[in-house]
Amino acid sequence: LPSLPSPLRTLLLVPSSHLQLLSASIAAYDKGTAIFGRSRTPERVFVLLSFLGGWPGLSIAFLICNHKTSVRKRPFRFRLGVAAAAGLGLRRYAEDWLPLPFWL
Repeated sequence: LPSLPSPLRTLLLVPSSHLQLLSASIAAYDKGTAIFGRSRTPERVFVLLSFLGGWPGLSIAFLICNHKTSVRKRPFRFRLGVAAAAGLGLRRYAEDWLPLPFWL
């Protein structure tokens, strides 16, 4: 973001960091509910968060919590990767049409 003024750069980064924190929190909460056998967060929520840009927070939380890392969860992790790539691709495409960087 070198071309944007500093206050605007800060405002654009805050929602991104909040999305990372929200994604990581939901993943940690889901791990807790998995341990205690309570109602779980649907996988489509994680895929949507990944598409919206929360994939770094999800990835870190899944590794720290050792959540959804088993071999039988590989198709889910693949869907997360595809959703993240599609979201990044859409943001890159939209940069040509939007006046401010949309990828944040």
